[in-house]
Amino acid sequence: KFGMKQAVFLAILISISALLTGFANAASLQENKNSTQAEKPKKQLKLEMVVELSRHGERSSKANFKNLTIGNSFDVNAKELTKVGAESHHSIGKALRKEFMEEGLLNTKKYDPSEVYVQSTYKHRTIHSANSQLDGLFGKDLSWPPKNHTNYHINYVPLKEDGMMMMTNETCLRLSETFKAVKADPKTKEMYERNKDFLEPRIYKILREKSGLVNANEADLVDLANFIDWTMRDGREVNLGLTPQ
Repeated sequence: KFGMKQAVFLAILISISALLTGFANAASLQENKNSTQAEKPKKQLKLEMVVELSRHGERSSKANFKNLTIGNSFDVNAKELTKVGAESHHSIGKALRKEFMEEGLLNTKKYDPSEVYVQSTYKHRTIHSANSQLDGLFGKDLSWPPKNHTNYHINYVPLKEDGMMMMTNETCLRLSETFKAVKADPKTKEMYERNKDFLEPRIYKILREKSGLVNANEADLVDLANFIDWTMRDGREVNLGLTPQ
């Protein structure tokens, strides 16, 4: 579950072996270059900070077609963190707790905001992802449904002021230009044309027939496909008579 799709929150809380090795190697190379002293053992190096950059956990689709599912009432709204996503972050937190305890890098028995800094976007799915991981890190059971108020300090800035974790036209003046350039690229157009003959007569046709949304446009059908995808991965059954194929 370490490869889940996770709006980004920044947390100074995770020890990653590759990162630690990178710090050690970088320090050793710099020392060899600038000093005539014998190599200093890596064990004398001091870890100053660990940074994690992560996406939010599994979320629901931006459109909910609740009438197309069987049983299992929905416990989240559109575009919110699902239980599967929360469990993934909680698992990461538990794994890091074990590593931190073994290496003596952090007191995981007691949360101290001066030792662990967390920054998130303003969206609930990223804040709840951070809370879920912190629950795992500090040995607590996963809180589900997620609570809006916890004992953790989750820092976030307003959307139009967030120039680090969530790009908008206000914080990145070239954002729209970049998207337009990608859409205008010949290879992008070629990709759309290559898939057009497959999507419209086959996939889109099946989705319209099975769902009863006979007048659905392409945007609606993409939303429906995303909905089917996340509901099935969230352990729900979609009442469309579809096979995995």
